[in-house]
Amino acid sequence: MSVVAEIDGVSTELYPIVDELGVIMLDGDAELYATADGRTLRVVCASGRLTGLTTADPTNGRATPATAATPTTPQKCAMQSSTPTAAVLPQTRARCDDSEEALWSGRRTRFLIQKYKQNFGNIGKKGGLRNKKQLFLYLTDAVNEEFECALSVVQVTNKWKSLARAYKRARENNKKSGSGTAECRFEEEMSDLMEKQHHVSPIVTYTQGRKMVREDRLEKEPEATVEVSTAPVSQESSAEGTPEVQEVQQRRSKDPPLVQLLRKLDEIEKNRAARHAEKMALFERFVSAYEAKK
Repeated sequence: MSVVAEIDGVSTELYPIVDELGVIMLDGDAELYATADGRTLRVVCASGRLTGLTTADPTNGRATPATAATPTTPQKCAMQSSTPTAAVLPQTRARCDDSEEALWSGRRTRFLIQKYKQNFGNIGKKGGLRNKKQLFLYLTDAVNEEFECALSVVQVTNKWKSLARAYKRARENNKKSGSGTAECRFEEEMSDLMEKQHHVSPIVTYTQGRKMVREDRLEKEPEATVEVSTAPVSQESSAEGTPEVQEVQQRRSKDPPLVQLLRKLDEIEKNRAARHAEKMALFERFVSAYEAKK
């Protein structure tokens, strides 16, 4: 929930800084708020209205209090302070729990994308960045310097991850037939970079004895025939021309290539076992005949 206050004659929207439980952070008797440009303010509430609100100029020793344009919640009204005005925290102490919508304007987001594209290719190069961690450290410093804010590395990293996820979701959704068109706000800025990055998407995966094949591969990939040279036994060769065998072969040809390959390997193993059994039987007869001559 944001609060609109007038600071130096300018209506400014303030966002409460909360912890992981959603409770507003305190600094002494003052509540902490943040502006859209990353400034952090100490706010003292009294009589149901915001008082003691100052601009984020640490060098201003006589900050002019501003009046709130809207009343605060009852929880804020209970906060009292004898201090008529409140000092502003330095920018280096700005919290990282602000909402993404408040921290990332369109101009700031495009600046982040531009800097990422300019420096992503320097990772691992001589005189460049060692890894992605150093890249995001550099991006954080660049954004803070350009917009005079105090974003953390975590905020910048999470913002880029959310941009990448939104782009991938939109592209995958638009590839599916029958689904509505999904839009990505910064798709044009990110398309040239994201298309260069390769993402592994296996064609076939197995889980708990079940095979899953990507639908797009099943539609585009023609059925492949598996040719394996085998030495069939005499019984199989004599039965190849029967209608029953031809029907089984036609039914098997409709199976996916991987299933055909596994079935063919199973037949090869059975033939090998049969040949081994014949060889052992012949060896036993030879041994028996040799012992009988003694």
